[in-house]
Amino acid sequence: MKSIACSTAVIILFSITLVAQTTPEPEKPDSLSPNVIKADDFNKGAIASPLLLIQGKVPGFVINNLTGNSPVPDLQIQVRGPSTFYRSTEPLYVVDGIPVRSPGVVSIESIESIRVLKNLSETAPYGFLGDNGVVLISTKRDPSDRFRVRLSSYGYLESFAQKSRYMTTDEWRILKQDWTSSPYPKLNAAAERLIDYGANTDWRREISQQKFSQAHYLEFSGGSKNTYFSAGFDFDDRYGIIQKTDQRMFGGQILLSQYALKKRLKIDLSVAGKRRNYSNAYNYPPLTTTSDETGAIAFNIISRANYYNPTVPVYLEDGSFGKDSANWTPVFNYNPVQQMNNINDNREQSDVLSSLQLDYEIIDGLRVRGLISYNRSELNSSMIFGEKNGVGFYDYRLDSILATEIRGLTELSYAKSLGQHAFGLALSCSNLRYTRTSFSLDTVRMMGLPGNSYSGSHIADLKSGAALNANYAFRGRYLLSSGIFREHYFPSSEVEGVRYYPYLDVRWVISKEKIFSSMRRLTELTFRYGYAIRDLTDPIPPLLPFENPKILIKESNIGFDLHLFENRLSIALNNFYKNTAVNEDDVLSSNGWEIYIKGYPVMGPLNWSFTLSMTMHSNKSFMNINNLRSVFKDPMIGNHYGYQFAGYSDIDQPLYIAANGDTTATLDYSDDLKILGNGYPGSFIGFSSTFSFRNFDFSFFLRGALGFEIENHTHPFQPSEKTNYQRSVLSVDPRDLVYFELLKQTDYTIEKGDYLNIDNISLGYNIPLKKGVVRSARIYIACNHLALFTKFSGENPEAAGLTGMYPGYYYGEVYPLTRTFVLGLKAEL
Repeated sequence: MKSIACSTAVIILFSITLVAQTTPEPEKPDSLSPNVIKADDFNKGAIASPLLLIQGKVPGFVINNLTGNSPVPDLQIQVRGPSTFYRSTEPLYVVDGIPVRSPGVVSIESIESIRVLKNLSETAPYGFLGDNGVVLISTKRDPSDRFRVRLSSYGYLESFAQKSRYMTTDEWRILKQDWTSSPYPKLNAAAERLIDYGANTDWRREISQQKFSQAHYLEFSGGSKNTYFSAGFDFDDRYGIIQKTDQRMFGGQILLSQYALKKRLKIDLSVAGKRRNYSNAYNYPPLTTTSDETGAIAFNIISRANYYNPTVPVYLEDGSFGKDSANWTPVFNYNPVQQMNNINDNREQSDVLSSLQLDYEIIDGLRVRGLISYNRSELNSSMIFGEKNGVGFYDYRLDSILATEIRGLTELSYAKSLGQHAFGLALSCSNLRYTRTSFSLDTVRMMGLPGNSYSGSHIADLKSGAALNANYAFRGRYLLSSGIFREHYFPSSEVEGVRYYPYLDVRWVISKEKIFSSMRRLTELTFRYGYAIRDLTDPIPPLLPFENPKILIKESNIGFDLHLFENRLSIALNNFYKNTAVNEDDVLSSNGWEIYIKGYPVMGPLNWSFTLSMTMHSNKSFMNINNLRSVFKDPMIGNHYGYQFAGYSDIDQPLYIAANGDTTATLDYSDDLKILGNGYPGSFIGFSSTFSFRNFDFSFFLRGALGFEIENHTHPFQPSEKTNYQRSVLSVDPRDLVYFELLKQTDYTIEKGDYLNIDNISLGYNIPLKKGVVRSARIYIACNHLALFTKFSGENPEAAGLTGMYPGYYYGEVYPLTRTFVLGLKAEL
């Protein structure tokens, strides 16, 4: 690989020492900033991921948890709406100035604040990896010279947040009776498959568990005049409400900071690691073959428990497992408990992050900074399904993934103030080497016949970057920041590429103008404008009908920050417009408003504070996806397309609304097509409120999404070999079941997805202590997912996926919503 030279002599001078992505020093968090969430404002309760600490807190930053309160959350993240058809929407994570692929290496209890960069003008210095936003995670650092010990522990139990939507045995028997006497032959035939085996089994309860989960964190810190150290250790033992969805995690981090040369030189050395063992047995991957006789489908266990005949006993009198002999594939007719027992899913993930950072002030205002980091992540998994004697179906699968990143950065900066003028200039050079090696070894035996397969891959990507940034301020009123980042990359395909990221950011502190000097209630009013261009040259998959595409993303952002009454009321308002163009043709635009309000209405013995976060988005697609643009002008990403159902004719034939408004039994598949709704919410909202009085504090947080529709594929079920049904089937028109395959093309399956969730509540008490070993102590109780308000007939509308790229499709295999009850203690020695 040929070497890469930087564009300026200064950059060349410093590039020889380090290797990695540009990582600007995060600004000091502002408690009034809508994009900075501090530890005191994090979501409360049993939190399984660092990102869930700020779910619903930052406008324009959407986090959907597709698996409820599973110990291994499946998160879907999007910044400022859909902006791509083919790339991941995952943001870049930066831990204490070090970019990482996943924030999982960080202990949740060690996090001091989380800041989200959304504007392309802010994320430009991070290059290609920052296209979807940047999440800056700062860990706790107390530079005092006294020794401290911090302890945080909590435990929790959980229960189902909602009753099962599927039939009890009594309801199932009523359905069988109704279908037996139905005038429709299809329902008569389905009733014959509803065999009553005489038991009363709640399969969801049979595959669930009630176990105590716990999490603990212990930290030691201290130092002297020029030295600071901290060491933290955490242990999590979490049990999901579904059996074999558990996680055990060990982790730790060590930080050492040293000042030298009269505090002009600062050296930071940090090492963090985490190891977790977990299981996703409930979501065992499906396996199929071309032969119906020997093939098998390993259904998701939650789906199997929902559908399985509730009159089948778990065990027969002879100790064998009960079966629904009249249904399912005979080779693979396991009841849910038997299937759960036959699955062993073991996964081990290890993450290590180490770094060395140097910051030296050569003379006043002239600094040089260097960083080198190493991030290693390894995942090994083995999955076994089948009976131990090998009869029937048996599968063994072993996967291994090893990914490493070596990053480095050298930066030279100079800042100077001359009277009413302030200048800043920064030059940097960086490199990144990313490697990923994976292999999968499968041994599959069906009907006693073994088979083997092996697959492996290796990826090695190199990137280098050079950045120039300039800042200017006049009288502290007019602030200008501009720069350009150049990224040179060598992907595994051996096709070189160069990207450029110019950006501009302008701020005007209006409140410092003389005309506002007499307005005492006005603390600060600031106008902001940002503009950035991204030149993306990655190949596009065949989904997009372009050859050798040139992709440009342009974004402009206008905003105001208003602080009143000595910051007791703060309002931040942003409007953004993002446009994606391919070969100079617009293909997608996204725009929206972001509103953030923070207030302290009551201050004194009783304190009350609140925050409101709201995001409103819209988008347009200018591409002819699936030939829809020939029917609809500029359709939105996330639209549901189909036909409008108009009931039944006198001969029980489905009717539809034609393009001219008349009812018809025969569809014109071009003219009669309609937009039935959109799966991307028009707005997201989060509201938190905190009260404190003396030693007590109470808080609650509401989170929701409004203005979207879900295509519910579980309501109602068509008569099939799935021999249990949702309770709603008892009340629907029987014709809906007979013609369900036709109705799936209509608005019959479209439901409002709007929801409001009381996401967490917490009540705490600070224990009054006399001077002694224990400096402070707080006990608290909390509850997660206290209540969900929605008209959606499924269990969890959030599980439908709300990013618009896969708009609002809902199936029956979602992890059940649970309500957690937490008891915790925080103390400092």
